[in-house]
Amino acid sequence: GYLDLQFNCDKDIHGDTHVVNLNYNVQEGMPSRIRDVLITGNETTQDRVIRRELSILPGDLGDAGKLRLSKARLQNMGYFESVDVYPVVTPKDDERDVRVEVKEKSTGAISLGVGFSTEESVLGFLELQERNFDIARLLNWPPKGAGQNFRSYIGIGSKAQQVNISLIEPSLLDSIFELQTNIFLNTNYEDEYDERHAGGDVMLSLPVAFDLPFSNHREYWRAGAGVKFDYVKISDIAREERGYRTTDLFGWDDGKTGDKVLDYRIQEDKGNYWANSFVLRLSRDTRDNFRFPTKGSRFGADAEFITSALGSYSNYARLHVGGAKYWPLVQDFVLKTSLDFNNTEHISGDDVRIFARYFGGGVGTVRGFKWRDISPVNSNENSIGGLSSMMGTVELMKPIKDFMYLSTFFDFGNVWWKSFDYDLGELNMSVGVGIQLKALPIRLDYGYPVRKEQDHLKNRHGRIHFNIMYAF
Repeated sequence: GYLDLQFNCDKDIHGDTHVVNLNYNVQEGMPSRIRDVLITGNETTQDRVIRRELSILPGDLGDAGKLRLSKARLQNMGYFESVDVYPVVTPKDDERDVRVEVKEKSTGAISLGVGFSTEESVLGFLELQERNFDIARLLNWPPKGAGQNFRSYIGIGSKAQQVNISLIEPSLLDSIFELQTNIFLNTNYEDEYDERHAGGDVMLSLPVAFDLPFSNHREYWRAGAGVKFDYVKISDIAREERGYRTTDLFGWDDGKTGDKVLDYRIQEDKGNYWANSFVLRLSRDTRDNFRFPTKGSRFGADAEFITSALGSYSNYARLHVGGAKYWPLVQDFVLKTSLDFNNTEHISGDDVRIFARYFGGGVGTVRGFKWRDISPVNSNENSIGGLSSMMGTVELMKPIKDFMYLSTFFDFGNVWWKSFDYDLGELNMSVGVGIQLKALPIRLDYGYPVRKEQDHLKNRHGRIHFNIMYAF
């Protein structure tokens, strides 16, 4: 409560004996409580958006540490060019006001760009984002100030098309709950078939804090639950003969059909499906930087229950558990270790279709292998996916001045046909090197397989993975 505390240090120098005496003078002043919080400079951002980030409130004892924490939280919002939080005197000696001065900056962005990757080939995209959105002012321009995060994205490429619209309300009705909503319309053009998804999801989450037993350490997590609606279409199966076309309620082309099927397993999955689900989520993220972390960790666990109670074609559960740890070493070296498990468990109803199975290979899984190449295959060596997968990496990274990262890595993983069918003796492995630029989203990796467990991978050799995105 001592906001008027003054601290001085006087030096008493004795040159003949080479001794310096330090005399500390501490004046506590009087303890005080906070009378009011005064906010200025927020021409667009609503007062309540700022107040919910403050660690100190009217009636609290004055606390310089809470003032510093409040300033840091406001700066981390990304809405303000400058932030200052400090106490001011009032007519009463035992009361102080807290003044919050902010200077707002632009929070919106429009990006038009092109990209290329070895996994998705050529891609053009348009992205619109507003990090301080206000959906209640949608008809009043500009719709800003409520602290919501709005993003719309359209990407059109030779192997994929994506349309995503999302809105995040970080404090639903000024509570601790965060509301996330998302609408999507995505298409993937695989070699053997086309896969289309249309739907949306709603997720409600809240922060969870607890003390570890036998420790003074406090953990901060986020837990959430939601529902997802996903209309899936598998079409344009590879065939030798072509025939008629049909469409569904979305007007999507069923693809030309015929009599001689090249891939009978995928042909069995051809059709339209509702894959609606309940979702549970638990996450924790302590990384110091999302793009180039040097310390900290991330962990996530997702459980998805696809159920006929929501109109789904079948009943099965999908589970993902994974995370990464970043270890700061000597001379700016950073060691990254990561491990991810996925599993789908069929409960009842129709078999799990190909869009709910797992594949590996490429960036994010096991580099040095072709995209989706790590997978169970049929007699034609077409990848058909599996119900369980494990992927991991050990990567040593080193920044070179301020413009790039060099890395060397060891990746491992596999995909198994059955649920919970993990076998550490069947892991595919690769080693390689990589370059990633800081200023531009450009990444280049070269991976070389050193262990190939499946027969269809025996003739695979080293592979370059390249990704570049440029926004105008």
